[in-house]
Amino acid sequence: MKKSRKSGYRRRTVRNRAALLAAGCAVVAALSGLLLLGISQKPAPAMAAPAASAASAQQAESQAAPPAGSEAAGENAGTADDWALRLVDKDHLLPADFAPDVVEAGNSYKHVEFDRRAAGALEELLDACNAEGYELMVCSGYRTIAYQEGLFEKQVRKQENLGLSGEEAVAAAATVVEVPGGSEHNLGLAVDFGTPDNQLVDESFDDEPESAWLKANAWKYGFILRYPQGAEDVTGITYEPWHYRYVGLAAAKEIYDRQLTLEEYLGE
Repeated sequence: MKKSRKSGYRRRTVRNRAALLAAGCAVVAALSGLLLLGISQKPAPAMAAPAASAASAQQAESQAAPPAGSEAAGENAGTADDWALRLVDKDHLLPADFAPDVVEAGNSYKHVEFDRRAAGALEELLDACNAEGYELMVCSGYRTIAYQEGLFEKQVRKQENLGLSGEEAVAAAATVVEVPGGSEHNLGLAVDFGTPDNQLVDESFDDEPESAWLKANAWKYGFILRYPQGAEDVTGITYEPWHYRYVGLAAAKEIYDRQLTLEEYLGE
């Protein structure tokens, strides 16, 4: 039986419509995929950014802050002042070639050589004392080890003249004058004080009003009475009211407050 043209036309039309529908579905699927891909690749919401900024700020702060115990964390932290606390005596001798960097320091009465790092403190002390009407002056500062040898030998001869001989004279001399290389004057941080009317550098200075001022105020400028009365067994040196030593502000305050010697402060 022969099919009519009208029936064939209808079948072709149905097939064409199905093809178009399939193509349309494919396009819709493709567009949906692109839309979903775009959503998944969206940047994080703006509100998350401050959290990242806070973390960065915290990291920068931790890097900028000095670690505890570091020199920058506090004036007295670390070992910044070790040079000022060096112990020098007959058991802790300086090397024969020791030569500190010294400059002239003092006032209108007299100048002596003193460690450059502490010379300013010495002059501040002198100015502060004399501003109150006193007449404090420096009598001795830095001494070379060669010069110290001459002083020590002179003291040995003096002890020999008093009846001692040999090791006894040397031992007695060492209680009055430090052995060469064992004097704080060789270190450049010790100073002997006096007045224009009393430059004897002996116990008579203890009767001067300047001596009383020093005992009460020297610590404020980083200095201590190095060989106090009653501490001979600790320092090995007889009482010297004229002899002061620069140790730095923090150490001087603690030594003054606790009435220590430098040996006791250092745990020697």
